Amino acid sequence: MIEIEMTVPDGADLRRVRDTLRDTRKINMGIAKAAERLTIRHIAAEQPKRHKTAERLGARPTKAINDKKVTSDYDSAGATVSIGGVAFSRVFHDVTIKPKNGRFLTIPVDAEAYGKRVDELKSEGFKFFRPKKQEKHLLWAKKPDGKAKPMYLLVRSVTQRQDRTLLPSDAAYIKVAGDSIRNLINRELEGGQP
Repeated sequence: MIEIEMTVPDGADLRRVRDTLRDTRKINMGIAKAAERLTIRHIAAEQPKRHKTAERLGARPTKAINDKKVTSDYDSAGATVSIGGVAFSRVFHDVTIKPKNGRFLTIPVDAEAYGKRVDELKSEGFKFFRPKKQEKHLLWAKKPDGKAKPMYLLVRSVTQRQDRTLLPSDAAYIKVAGDSIRNLINRELEGGQP
């Protein structure tokens, strides 16, 4: 529940405010847009903090988490924010990732492999192989210059732990919703100007 406390100036047209507050679709439109902006800003602010693997490997961060599509929608019953990408499922629960088109996931162990798929590196002239005896869990590559090195760790699945901080807190969403309603009321008190 959102509680809003305001001081109404003398002579204000309270009927106009009352009618506006009855229009839940209009209220929810403002909440949806405010929540969408909050979500986009939060993701952009969090993105630089989430590159431990890139830092460890000395690789350039991919910014993949920042590229997810954030949209909002509303109707008379409520407002919603939608975010594309399975990564955000982690907000609510652990996520186990398994390979779609193969037996293994490839986890980069070298800076050149970070943010790239095996096929991308193949197109750059890398030749991939797996050692027969030792280190079967690693996928090696022979670079175009002839040097070989391990590029990926091969795993059957990865579980990413729940992380509520990927999105704004409930309190932050409640605050922007309240601020949006307060702004709508203020606009109505000022004569309905946008």
